[in-house]
Amino acid sequence: MNNIKLLSDLFLIDIETVPQVSNINELPGEDRKLFLDKISKTMPESFDAEEAYKQKAGILTEFGKVICISVGFFYKDKAQRICLRIKSISGHNEQIILTEFIETVNSFFAIKTSFSLQVIIFASSIFHTYAGD
Repeated sequence: MNNIKLLSDLFLIDIETVPQVSNINELPGEDRKLFLDKISKTMPESFDAEEAYKQKAGILTEFGKVICISVGFFYKDKAQRICLRIKSISGHNEQIILTEFIETVNSFFAIKTSFSLQVIIFASSIFHTYAGD
């Protein structure tokens, strides 16, 4: 029974990111220079800039963008079976995805209010970080 209670307290989030542009040559000059400077600190001296961009740009805040956020939580249905409710939000406009994510989180919390406070802070900080740009 404790495992079921633990599951019902989980709020699951999966965020998928990609580079903002498809290759390093599409970056404006100053952004390209910034990327090369940043990545040179963690890559071998003979790294290929294009390959490094494909591998790393999506996970670097300055060069990546969110294309999909999936959220979910466990609950018991009327027959007391454990179910998982999932919603995925995807697209190419990061602002729309993040706004819909906040709306989704708010609707989930309207249904179930016992999720961890850490999740609320995490979701809120994503939105405020983006909104501040």
